Amino acid sequence: MFGQPSINAIASALREIEAASGGAATKPPRSNLLKVIEMLEKSGASNVPDLVAALKASQATKKKKSAPAPANQHLVSDYLHRLQSNRGNSQEFSRILDELFKDKKARLAQELRQIANRYTGGDVAFKTKLAARQAIERKHHGRWMADQYELKAS
Repeated sequence: MFGQPSINAIASALREIEAASGGAATKPPRSNLLKVIEMLEKSGASNVPDLVAALKASQATKKKKSAPAPANQHLVSDYLHRLQSNRGNSQEFSRILDELFKDKKARLAQELRQIANRYTGGDVAFKTKLAARQAIERKHHGRWMADQYELKAS
């Protein structure tokens, strides 16, 4: 045998290996071999260079991931204003915070991160909604304590 083997010969050899490997067809190595055999048979290529070219072409045409939509600045401004204006009213502040974190339009990577950072004066890439919420609550508590101290001092 000279040159490269055909795709059919490769698939046939892999089928023999798969049959001899034993075990469940849903677990490796059989499941992996079955996937490769299926890919080879579906490719329609007759030889390795044709298969490589087809795979490279399919990689080039795959849809690239689009960037996430920009943050809704109106939503950010609205919630930020409402949180800041209710600084002295803890019950109303908590109600607005609950509403914010239930709002499906407020996404963690965009709106919630911006609101939390602008409210706290930080620049943190919060990994969870809970972390963003806790940062806002800590800042609110700190501001409330400072306000109480100022009231006692006057």
